[in-house]
Amino acid sequence: MRTKRPVLDKYFLGSERLPRVHEGKDLGIVTSDKLTWDSHLHLIMAKANKFLGLLKRSCPLLTKVAVRRSLYLAIVKPHVFYATEVWSPALKSLKLGIEQVQRRATRWILRLKPGQMLYKEG
Repeated sequence: MRTKRPVLDKYFLGSERLPRVHEGKDLGIVTSDKLTWDSHLHLIMAKANKFLGLLKRSCPLLTKVAVRRSLYLAIVKPHVFYATEVWSPALKSLKLGIEQVQRRATRWILRLKPGQMLYKEG
């Protein structure tokens, strides 16, 4: 007589079957079933770009660099660097995405023209 092997991807809490999820958010960090941070990084890049866009639209007349920098440090940067010890990006494309947010912020803070940069890219 052949015994049935247990199916490992079905989990129960009492008699209730728990649904399988591919991503979950805990303490503001998105984890995936493949243990990659892609979803989390895309989420924080989108959130940081939204807040940076909000600052650009709502504070166009601010001329002092120190004030713009303070606004960036208070509103945008906490979203970008929350729990970096956990999700530090390993892929170059994800690192470039985070750097892109910082470059946009630098251009806004220093009021640089679209093609003008203070450092070399690459």
